[in-house]
Amino acid sequence: MNASFVIFGAIISEALVEYANMLVKDKKLDWHVIACMIIGVGVALAFHVDMFELAGVPATVPYVGVVLTGILLSRGGNFIHDILKRLGVKQSAPADTLGDDPAAIHEAHEING
Repeated sequence: MNASFVIFGAIISEALVEYANMLVKDKKLDWHVIACMIIGVGVALAFHVDMFELAGVPATVPYVGVVLTGILLSRGGNFIHDILKRLGVKQSAPADTLGDDPAAIHEAHEING
């Protein structure tokens, strides 16, 4: 275990606790949040997406990383983008989304090193 895992674990734990707090509103379960979780976990399982594995800290228990990733995915794109940014994960734009704009291509190369 290294320091990056501790930081990664702290960020993910905080995010999961915040999300758990959203599950109950006025002493009732929020079915919208539950439905989002089910869809997020389903997508992560279907495509075997594991943020822990991508960060270089794979889970020792099968599918734990995938399920936790699915719960995080259910929060939406902005949430995932913020987590990746906090973790310092570099993101690259697919070449076909840059088009022929030289400025956009140059900027993408500068950002991604």
